[in-house]
Amino acid sequence: MKKQQLIALLFIGFNLFLYAQKTDFTKSFIGISSDLTNNANYVVRSKSTNVNIVSTKSMIIDYDMVVTVLNEAGEIDPFFYEGYDNHTTIHSIQILVYNAMGKRIKKVKSKEINDVSATQDFTLHSDNRIKYYKHITNSYPYTLSIKYKVRTSNTAFIPKWFPINSFYQSVEKDTYSITYPKDVTLNYDVTNVDEFNIDKSITANKITFKATNIKAISKEDYMPSFSKTIPNVSFSLSEFSLAGEIGNASSWEEFGLWMYEKLLKGRNELPESTKKDIDALIIGINNPMERAKLVYAYMQNRTRYISVQIGIGGWKPMLANEVDKLGYGDCKALSNYTQSLMEHANVPSVYTIVYSGRKRDLKKDLVSVQGNHAILMLPTKRDTIWLECTNQKLPFGQTEVPMIEKY
Repeated sequence: MKKQQLIALLFIGFNLFLYAQKTDFTKSFIGISSDLTNNANYVVRSKSTNVNIVSTKSMIIDYDMVVTVLNEAGEIDPFFYEGYDNHTTIHSIQILVYNAMGKRIKKVKSKEINDVSATQDFTLHSDNRIKYYKHITNSYPYTLSIKYKVRTSNTAFIPKWFPINSFYQSVEKDTYSITYPKDVTLNYDVTNVDEFNIDKSITANKITFKATNIKAISKEDYMPSFSKTIPNVSFSLSEFSLAGEIGNASSWEEFGLWMYEKLLKGRNELPESTKKDIDALIIGINNPMERAKLVYAYMQNRTRYISVQIGIGGWKPMLANEVDKLGYGDCKALSNYTQSLMEHANVPSVYTIVYSGRKRDLKKDLVSVQGNHAILMLPTKRDTIWLECTNQKLPFGQTEVPMIEKY
Protein backbone atom coordinates (compact mmCIF):
# COMPACT_ATOMS: atom_id res chain seq x y z
CA MET A 1 0.00 0.00 0.00
CA LYS A 2 1.30 3.43 -0.92
CA LYS A 3 2.24 5.85 1.80
CA GLN A 4 -0.38 8.39 0.62
CA GLN A 5 -3.16 5.75 0.75
CA LEU A 6 -2.12 4.64 4.23
CA ILE A 7 -2.17 8.24 5.48
CA ALA A 8 -5.64 8.76 3.92
CA LEU A 9 -7.01 5.60 5.56
CA LEU A 10 -5.58 6.62 8.92
CA PHE A 11 -7.13 10.09 8.50
CA ILE A 12 -10.56 8.61 7.70
CA GLY A 13 -10.32 6.16 10.57
CA PHE A 14 -9.35 8.91 12.99
CA ASN A 15 -12.31 11.05 11.90
CA LEU A 16 -14.67 8.09 12.27
CA PHE A 17 -13.28 7.55 15.75
CA LEU A 18 -13.87 11.20 16.65
CA TYR A 19 -17.40 11.03 15.21
CA ALA A 20 -18.14 7.90 17.23
CA GLN A 21 -16.99 9.68 20.39
CA LYS A 22 -19.57 12.45 19.77
CA THR A 23 -22.37 10.15 18.70
CA ASP A 24 -24.76 8.13 20.83
CA PHE A 25 -26.13 5.51 18.48
CA THR A 26 -28.92 4.65 20.96
CA LYS A 27 -30.31 8.12 20.10
CA SER A 28 -30.15 7.48 16.35
CA PHE A 29 -33.36 7.39 14.34
CA ILE A 30 -31.97 4.52 12.25
CA GLY A 31 -32.33 2.01 15.07
CA ILE A 32 -36.10 2.41 15.48
CA SER A 33 -38.27 -0.45 14.21
CA SER A 34 -40.55 0.43 11.29
CA ASP A 35 -43.46 -1.00 13.32
CA LEU A 36 -42.99 1.86 15.78
CA THR A 37 -42.43 4.67 13.27
CA ASN A 38 -45.46 3.69 11.19
CA ASN A 39 -48.35 6.06 11.91
CA ALA A 40 -46.34 7.75 14.68
CA ASN A 41 -45.44 11.38 15.19
CA TYR A 42 -42.95 10.61 17.94
CA VAL A 43 -41.44 7.56 19.63
CA VAL A 44 -40.59 7.17 23.32
CA ARG A 45 -37.25 5.39 23.07
CA SER A 46 -36.89 4.89 26.79
CA LYS A 47 -38.55 6.41 29.81
CA SER A 48 -38.18 5.69 33.49
CA THR A 49 -40.16 7.23 36.32
CA ASN A 50 -38.91 6.34 39.79
CA VAL A 51 -41.17 7.48 42.62
CA ASN A 52 -39.84 7.26 46.16
CA ILE A 53 -42.43 7.78 48.89
CA VAL A 54 -40.09 8.76 51.72
CA SER A 55 -42.94 9.31 54.17
CA THR A 56 -46.50 10.58 54.32
CA LYS A 57 -45.06 14.09 54.00
CA SER A 58 -42.27 13.58 51.49
CA MET A 59 -41.93 12.26 47.94
CA ILE A 60 -39.04 12.29 45.43
CA ILE A 61 -39.53 11.57 41.71
CA ASP A 62 -36.73 10.93 39.21
CA TYR A 63 -37.57 11.26 35.51
CA ASP A 64 -35.37 10.05 32.64
CA MET A 65 -36.79 10.11 29.11
CA VAL A 66 -35.46 9.79 25.57
CA VAL A 67 -37.94 10.65 22.82
CA THR A 68 -37.45 10.88 19.05
CA VAL A 69 -39.64 13.44 17.29
CA LEU A 70 -40.42 12.29 13.74
CA ASN A 71 -42.23 15.31 12.35
CA GLU A 72 -43.74 18.69 13.19
CA ALA A 73 -47.00 17.09 14.35
CA GLY A 74 -45.01 15.39 17.12
CA GLU A 75 -44.34 18.77 18.75
CA ILE A 76 -47.87 19.58 19.86
CA ASP A 77 -46.83 19.67 23.52
CA PRO A 78 -43.45 20.36 25.17
CA PHE A 79 -41.81 17.13 26.34
CA PHE A 80 -40.37 18.86 29.40
CA TYR A 81 -43.30 20.44 31.23
CA GLU A 82 -43.41 20.37 35.02
CA GLY A 83 -45.35 22.38 37.57
CA TYR A 84 -44.18 23.49 40.97
CA ASP A 85 -45.35 25.59 43.93
CA ASN A 86 -44.42 26.42 47.52
CA HIS A 87 -44.47 22.72 48.39
CA THR A 88 -42.71 21.35 45.27
CA THR A 89 -39.28 21.99 43.74
CA ILE A 90 -37.58 20.87 40.51
CA HIS A 91 -33.89 19.96 40.51
CA SER A 92 -31.04 18.75 38.27
CA ILE A 93 -32.65 19.51 34.90
CA GLN A 94 -30.58 18.20 31.98
CA ILE A 95 -31.87 18.41 28.40
CA LEU A 96 -29.78 17.26 25.43
CA VAL A 97 -30.68 17.36 21.72
CA TYR A 98 -29.43 14.84 19.12
CA ASN A 99 -29.76 14.83 15.35
CA ALA A 100 -31.15 11.97 13.26
CA MET A 101 -27.83 10.10 13.37
CA GLY A 102 -27.55 10.34 17.15
CA LYS A 103 -24.96 13.12 17.25
CA ARG A 104 -25.42 15.56 20.10
CA ILE A 105 -26.09 19.02 18.71
CA LYS A 106 -27.22 20.97 21.76
CA LYS A 107 -27.13 21.08 25.52
CA VAL A 108 -30.00 23.25 26.73
CA LYS A 109 -28.92 26.06 29.05
CA SER A 110 -30.88 26.88 32.19
CA LYS A 111 -31.78 30.31 30.79
CA GLU A 112 -33.45 28.60 27.82
CA ILE A 113 -35.90 26.77 30.09
CA ASN A 114 -39.09 28.80 30.42
CA ASP A 115 -40.38 29.55 33.93
CA VAL A 116 -43.90 30.98 33.82
CA SER A 117 -46.98 31.40 35.95
CA ALA A 118 -49.46 28.55 35.69
CA THR A 119 -52.35 30.99 35.84
CA GLN A 120 -54.70 31.82 33.02
CA ASP A 121 -56.02 35.25 32.03
CA PHE A 122 -59.01 34.88 34.36
CA THR A 123 -56.91 33.82 37.36
CA LEU A 124 -56.62 36.42 40.09
CA HIS A 125 -53.92 34.70 42.12
CA SER A 126 -52.08 31.38 42.17
CA ASP A 127 -49.00 29.92 43.83
CA ASN A 128 -48.46 27.56 40.90
CA ARG A 129 -45.71 27.93 38.29
CA ILE A 130 -44.48 25.84 35.35
CA LYS A 131 -41.06 25.12 33.90
CA TYR A 132 -40.99 23.93 30.30
CA TYR A 133 -38.76 23.66 27.25
CA LYS A 134 -39.85 23.31 23.63
CA HIS A 135 -37.19 22.69 21.01
CA ILE A 136 -37.50 24.90 17.92
CA THR A 137 -36.31 23.38 14.65
CA ASN A 138 -37.30 22.59 11.07
CA SER A 139 -35.07 19.54 10.85
CA TYR A 140 -36.61 16.11 11.56
CA PRO A 141 -36.22 13.60 13.05
CA TYR A 142 -34.37 14.62 16.19
CA THR A 143 -34.08 13.17 19.69
CA LEU A 144 -34.44 14.74 23.12
CA SER A 145 -32.89 13.35 26.29
CA ILE A 146 -34.54 14.79 29.41
CA LYS A 147 -33.59 14.14 33.03
CA TYR A 148 -34.74 15.91 36.18
CA LYS A 149 -35.81 15.39 39.80
CA VAL A 150 -38.88 16.60 41.71
CA ARG A 151 -39.14 16.90 45.49
CA THR A 152 -42.46 17.59 47.17
CA SER A 153 -44.17 17.48 50.54
CA ASN A 154 -47.51 16.88 48.78
CA THR A 155 -48.23 13.15 48.61
CA ALA A 156 -51.88 13.63 47.62
CA PHE A 157 -50.90 13.63 43.94
CA ILE A 158 -48.64 10.68 43.13
CA PRO A 159 -47.71 10.78 39.42
CA LYS A 160 -49.92 8.54 37.29
CA TRP A 161 -48.36 6.19 34.78
CA PHE A 162 -49.39 6.86 31.19
CA PRO A 163 -46.88 5.11 28.89
CA ILE A 164 -48.95 6.46 26.00
CA ASN A 165 -49.65 10.18 26.40
CA SER A 166 -51.37 10.85 23.10
CA PHE A 167 -52.55 9.38 19.84
CA TYR A 168 -49.92 8.71 17.15
CA GLN A 169 -47.23 7.98 19.73
CA SER A 170 -45.34 4.69 20.00
CA VAL A 171 -43.20 3.28 22.81
CA GLU A 172 -39.99 1.24 22.78
CA LYS A 173 -39.70 1.03 26.57
CA ASP A 174 -41.36 2.80 29.48
CA THR A 175 -40.81 1.79 33.11
CA TYR A 176 -42.54 3.11 36.21
CA SER A 177 -41.46 2.05 39.70
CA ILE A 178 -42.69 3.21 43.09
CA THR A 179 -41.17 2.43 46.47
CA TYR A 180 -42.69 3.20 49.86
CA PRO A 181 -41.91 2.52 53.55
CA LYS A 182 -43.56 -0.25 55.54
CA ASP A 183 -45.64 2.14 57.62
CA VAL A 184 -47.31 3.65 54.51
CA THR A 185 -50.32 2.05 52.79
CA LEU A 186 -50.15 2.39 49.01
CA ASN A 187 -53.23 1.80 46.84
CA TYR A 188 -53.38 1.64 43.05
CA ASP A 189 -55.85 1.13 40.22
CA VAL A 190 -54.92 -0.35 36.83
CA THR A 191 -56.59 0.13 33.44
CA ASN A 192 -55.85 -1.90 30.28
CA VAL A 193 -52.64 -3.34 31.72
CA ASP A 194 -53.38 -6.90 30.60
CA GLU A 195 -54.62 -5.78 27.18
CA PHE A 196 -51.22 -4.25 26.39
CA ASN A 197 -49.12 -7.05 27.93
CA ILE A 198 -47.63 -4.78 30.58
CA ASP A 199 -45.07 -6.48 32.82
CA LYS A 200 -45.81 -6.02 36.51
CA SER A 201 -43.48 -6.80 39.39
CA ILE A 202 -44.48 -6.61 43.06
CA THR A 203 -41.96 -7.04 45.84
CA ALA A 204 -41.81 -5.85 49.42
CA ASN A 205 -42.67 -2.13 49.35
CA LYS A 206 -41.99 -1.75 45.63
CA ILE A 207 -44.16 -2.00 42.50
CA THR A 208 -42.86 -1.80 38.93
CA PHE A 209 -44.70 -1.57 35.60
CA LYS A 210 -42.96 -1.93 32.25
CA ALA A 211 -44.30 -1.37 28.73
CA THR A 212 -42.40 -2.39 25.60
CA ASN A 213 -42.98 -2.06 21.85
CA ILE A 214 -46.41 -0.42 21.84
CA LYS A 215 -47.46 0.73 18.40
CA ALA A 216 -49.04 4.13 17.77
CA ILE A 217 -52.81 4.35 18.18
CA SER A 218 -54.89 6.32 15.68
CA LYS A 219 -57.77 8.51 16.76
CA GLU A 220 -61.17 7.27 15.63
CA ASP A 221 -64.62 8.80 15.65
CA TYR A 222 -66.87 7.78 18.56
CA MET A 223 -64.13 5.79 20.29
CA PRO A 224 -64.11 5.56 24.13
CA SER A 225 -62.32 8.25 26.10
CA PHE A 226 -58.53 8.24 25.83
CA SER A 227 -57.94 7.18 29.44
CA LYS A 228 -60.18 4.15 28.92
CA THR A 229 -58.36 3.16 25.73
CA ILE A 230 -54.72 3.10 26.76
CA PRO A 231 -52.84 1.44 29.65
CA ASN A 232 -52.54 3.57 32.78
CA VAL A 233 -52.13 3.19 36.53
CA SER A 234 -53.21 5.59 39.29
CA PHE A 235 -51.89 5.61 42.86
CA SER A 236 -52.91 6.96 46.26
CA LEU A 237 -51.91 6.77 49.92
CA SER A 238 -54.41 5.94 52.64
CA GLU A 239 -52.85 8.79 54.62
CA PHE A 240 -51.51 11.69 52.57
CA SER A 241 -50.24 15.25 52.91
CA LEU A 242 -51.77 18.20 51.04
CA ALA A 243 -50.16 21.58 51.63
CA GLY A 244 -49.20 20.55 55.16
CA GLU A 245 -52.59 19.06 56.05
CA ILE A 246 -52.73 15.31 56.74
CA GLY A 247 -55.62 13.70 54.86
CA ASN A 248 -57.41 10.39 55.32
CA ALA A 249 -58.21 8.30 52.23
CA SER A 250 -58.76 4.95 53.92
CA SER A 251 -62.36 4.98 52.65
CA TRP A 252 -64.63 7.35 50.75
CA GLU A 253 -66.52 8.04 53.96
CA GLU A 254 -63.35 9.02 55.81
CA PHE A 255 -62.14 11.04 52.82
CA GLY A 256 -65.46 12.92 52.62
CA LEU A 257 -65.32 13.70 56.33
CA TRP A 258 -61.77 14.99 55.97
CA MET A 259 -62.74 17.18 53.01
CA TYR A 260 -65.68 18.63 54.92
CA GLU A 261 -63.76 19.24 58.15
CA LYS A 262 -60.60 20.69 56.56
CA LEU A 263 -61.89 22.35 53.38
CA LEU A 264 -65.54 23.33 53.79
CA LYS A 265 -66.60 23.56 57.43
CA GLY A 266 -67.19 27.10 58.69
CA ARG A 267 -66.95 28.73 55.27
CA ASN A 268 -70.69 29.22 54.67
CA GLU A 269 -71.45 32.33 56.74
CA LEU A 270 -73.44 35.03 54.92
CA PRO A 271 -73.91 38.74 55.69
CA GLU A 272 -77.23 39.65 57.31
CA SER A 273 -78.08 41.91 54.36
CA THR A 274 -77.80 38.97 51.96
CA LYS A 275 -79.92 36.77 54.20
CA LYS A 276 -82.62 39.47 54.10
CA ASP A 277 -82.38 39.57 50.30
CA ILE A 278 -82.96 35.82 50.12
CA ASP A 279 -85.85 35.99 52.59
CA ALA A 280 -87.56 38.65 50.50
CA LEU A 281 -86.84 36.75 47.29
CA ILE A 282 -88.50 33.49 48.33
CA ILE A 283 -91.31 34.78 50.51
CA GLY A 284 -94.51 32.81 49.91
CA ILE A 285 -92.81 30.18 47.68
CA ASN A 286 -93.22 26.68 49.09
CA ASN A 287 -91.76 24.61 46.23
CA PRO A 288 -88.04 23.99 46.98
CA MET A 289 -87.08 23.90 43.28
CA GLU A 290 -88.79 27.20 42.61
CA ARG A 291 -86.85 28.69 45.52
CA ALA A 292 -83.66 27.14 44.14
CA LYS A 293 -84.23 28.75 40.73
CA LEU A 294 -84.58 32.18 42.30
CA VAL A 295 -81.49 31.68 44.47
CA TYR A 296 -79.45 30.46 41.48
CA ALA A 297 -80.44 33.54 39.44
CA TYR A 298 -79.59 35.76 42.43
CA MET A 299 -76.10 34.23 42.55
CA GLN A 300 -75.61 34.61 38.78
CA ASN A 301 -76.55 38.29 38.86
CA ARG A 302 -74.13 39.07 41.70
CA THR A 303 -70.96 37.14 40.79
CA ARG A 304 -68.45 36.39 38.08
CA TYR A 305 -65.83 33.68 37.67
CA ILE A 306 -62.17 34.33 38.50
CA SER A 307 -59.76 31.53 39.32
CA VAL A 308 -58.07 31.72 42.74
CA GLN A 309 -55.63 28.83 43.22
CA ILE A 310 -54.65 29.28 46.86
CA GLY A 311 -55.59 27.65 50.17
CA ILE A 312 -54.60 24.04 50.96
CA GLY A 313 -53.23 23.27 47.54
CA GLY A 314 -55.92 25.29 45.78
CA TRP A 315 -58.68 23.02 47.13
CA LYS A 316 -60.14 25.19 49.92
CA PRO A 317 -62.82 27.67 48.74
CA MET A 318 -62.98 31.33 49.70
CA LEU A 319 -65.33 32.27 52.52
CA ALA A 320 -68.92 32.75 51.38
CA ASN A 321 -69.08 36.26 52.85
CA GLU A 322 -65.91 37.21 50.93
CA VAL A 323 -67.52 36.10 47.67
CA ASP A 324 -70.62 38.06 48.62
CA LYS A 325 -68.54 41.18 49.27
CA LEU A 326 -66.18 40.95 46.29
CA GLY A 327 -68.62 39.56 43.72
CA TYR A 328 -66.25 36.98 42.30
CA GLY A 329 -64.75 33.56 42.98
CA ASP A 330 -63.51 30.37 41.38
CA CYS A 331 -65.55 27.19 40.91
CA LYS A 332 -64.97 26.14 44.52
CA ALA A 333 -65.85 29.52 45.97
CA LEU A 334 -68.94 30.04 43.81
CA SER A 335 -70.24 26.52 44.50
CA ASN A 336 -69.72 27.01 48.23
CA TYR A 337 -71.38 30.44 48.07
CA THR A 338 -74.36 29.07 46.15
CA GLN A 339 -74.69 26.22 48.65
CA SER A 340 -74.69 28.77 51.47
CA LEU A 341 -77.49 30.69 49.77
CA MET A 342 -79.44 27.47 49.17
CA GLU A 343 -79.02 26.47 52.80
CA HIS A 344 -80.51 29.77 53.97
CA ALA A 345 -83.41 29.22 51.54
CA ASN A 346 -83.93 25.74 53.05
CA VAL A 347 -82.94 23.95 49.82
CA PRO A 348 -80.71 20.86 50.36
CA SER A 349 -77.59 20.75 48.16
CA VAL A 350 -74.29 18.89 47.94
CA TYR A 351 -70.89 20.44 47.11
CA THR A 352 -69.54 18.12 44.40
CA ILE A 353 -66.12 17.59 42.79
CA VAL A 354 -66.04 16.36 39.17
CA TYR A 355 -63.72 16.26 36.16
CA SER A 356 -64.26 19.02 33.63
CA GLY A 357 -63.40 18.89 29.95
CA ARG A 358 -63.24 15.57 28.13
CA LYS A 359 -65.53 13.00 29.75
CA ARG A 360 -63.74 11.15 32.52
CA ASP A 361 -65.07 9.33 35.54
CA LEU A 362 -63.71 9.41 39.06
CA LYS A 363 -62.02 6.13 39.94
CA LYS A 364 -64.42 4.77 42.55
CA ASP A 365 -62.07 1.91 43.47
CA LEU A 366 -59.24 4.31 44.32
CA VAL A 367 -59.98 6.64 47.23
CA SER A 368 -57.95 9.76 46.49
CA VAL A 369 -57.99 13.45 45.63
CA GLN A 370 -59.55 13.45 42.17
CA GLY A 371 -61.39 15.86 39.89
CA ASN A 372 -60.60 19.42 38.87
CA HIS A 373 -63.90 21.28 39.08
CA ALA A 374 -66.60 22.02 41.67
CA ILE A 375 -70.33 22.14 40.96
CA LEU A 376 -73.48 21.91 43.09
CA MET A 377 -75.94 19.02 43.22
CA LEU A 378 -79.59 19.36 44.27
CA PRO A 379 -81.13 16.01 45.22
CA THR A 380 -84.84 15.61 44.42
CA LYS A 381 -87.33 12.75 44.62
CA ARG A 382 -87.58 12.42 40.85
CA ASP A 383 -84.16 13.43 39.57
CA THR A 384 -80.80 14.98 40.38
CA ILE A 385 -80.21 18.59 39.35
CA TRP A 386 -76.68 19.82 38.69
CA LEU A 387 -75.78 23.50 38.86
CA GLU A 388 -72.77 25.08 37.15
CA CYS A 389 -71.99 28.09 39.35
CA THR A 390 -69.28 29.77 37.23
CA ASN A 391 -71.48 30.89 34.35
CA GLN A 392 -73.82 33.88 34.56
CA LYS A 393 -75.93 32.91 31.54
CA LEU A 394 -76.63 29.18 31.84
CA PRO A 395 -80.24 28.23 32.57
CA PHE A 396 -81.04 26.51 35.85
CA GLY A 397 -80.15 22.81 35.73
CA GLN A 398 -77.85 23.04 32.71
CA THR A 399 -74.12 22.49 33.18
CA GLU A 400 -71.27 23.65 31.05
CA VAL A 401 -67.85 22.59 32.28
CA PRO A 402 -64.80 24.38 30.78
CA MET A 403 -62.14 22.29 29.01
CA ILE A 404 -59.23 22.07 31.42
CA GLU A 405 -57.38 18.78 31.23
CA LYS A 406 -56.01 16.69 28.43
CA TYR A 407 -57.18 13.25 29.42
